[in-house]
Amino acid sequence: MNVIQLHIVGFPYRKDIEGHVSEFLAEAPGHAMTLRPHQGNSHDKLAVRAFDWLGRFVGFVSQKDLPQAWGALRSSGHQSLRGVVVSSNIEHPCALFKCEVPEYDGPITSLYPQKSFLDWHYSGPILNLPDELDNIDYMMGEIDDRWAERQEWSDEDLHDFVRLTARFAQCSKYDISAEMNNYRRRLIIELHDSKLDEVNEVTEELEMAFGRTGRETMGGEVLDFWMNQMQSTGTIRQLAVHRHEYDVTAVEHELEQFPESMYYVWKENRDLFVSKILYMHIPREALWRLVSGIAYVEMVRPTARCIDISAVSKMVDTVLPMDIDAMKEAELMLSRVNDKSGHAYDAELSRLRNARDAKVASDVEPRRIGQVIGRQNNIGDTTGLEGLLNQEAVRKLLE
Repeated sequence: MNVIQLHIVGFPYRKDIEGHVSEFLAEAPGHAMTLRPHQGNSHDKLAVRAFDWLGRFVGFVSQKDLPQAWGALRSSGHQSLRGVVVSSNIEHPCALFKCEVPEYDGPITSLYPQKSFLDWHYSGPILNLPDELDNIDYMMGEIDDRWAERQEWSDEDLHDFVRLTARFAQCSKYDISAEMNNYRRRLIIELHDSKLDEVNEVTEELEMAFGRTGRETMGGEVLDFWMNQMQSTGTIRQLAVHRHEYDVTAVEHELEQFPESMYYVWKENRDLFVSKILYMHIPREALWRLVSGIAYVEMVRPTARCIDISAVSKMVDTVLPMDIDAMKEAELMLSRVNDKSGHAYDAELSRLRNARDAKVASDVEPRRIGQVIGRQNNIGDTTGLEGLLNQEAVRKLLE
């Protein structure tokens, strides 16, 4: 009979114990707990949920312990693991779960198959790797080299190592590749096994930052980083040089073939895109090609998403007092933009049409179109309809 121990995290985000996490963790040691796979999880199909002694869903197995958890499930032949809470940490909300598994075969090392990502074909431009990621690679090498010399450390060397590792924990959150996930998991295990009290705090920082709790809170910051990279002057300048070397339609078709339909997820919900990527363990090369392709397509062919809904609403407000011709012209353009954007502006288009119909039935003669709005083909007129939205975005969208 083999005994395995798994870390349970994510307590602050579970509704059944919301507002009472500290009390729950104080009571938990010695109580029963059951682990069950949550393959319906839209973010991580390999997630394993934790249920307490009252049947409440209270947390998840930590990301770094998933290979052990799935190995135990496979060895047991059951759909769940029943055990007990051994200890808990109230300051950094987590708990240690223990169970017995007969004939345990060890962790599943190939938990995240990567062949489909590596087989994905991409022929578009490749962006230069950001300086931030190059710096992370340097820190990884430094951490490994210093750790190998730990038997010869002075107190100052130990202090510097802890500071370097803490900085790595902060900076590496922007690298969401499989290689980085694997490296962080290995580093956490080695720090744990060292039994060095001085590294306990930074080990907990790594576990919290890259466990489920950290991933649920840092997605927005990661998205901001990647959006800034894709929209930076340097990126646009680099892609502009290659604008006519590639077929944007062909590049977009390749993006549509990326596993798990991630390009479609990007277009529909960018927050969800980052949330899913955090759990998919995509090889850095494939991930960077995906990001490069998205940046290229959005530079060459801006979508209507760059036209903010508030700008569309302002345009409609401006057109409403005008004559029928102005409203028809605005309706024509907004209808075309709406079709291109997947009907993102249905409500504003309906508002414009209703106002136009009401005006047809009235005797009101508002200002003429020429007083405020230029002709559609006069792109340079900043008082024109395009100017009320986003001239460049609308022009390219409707090409």
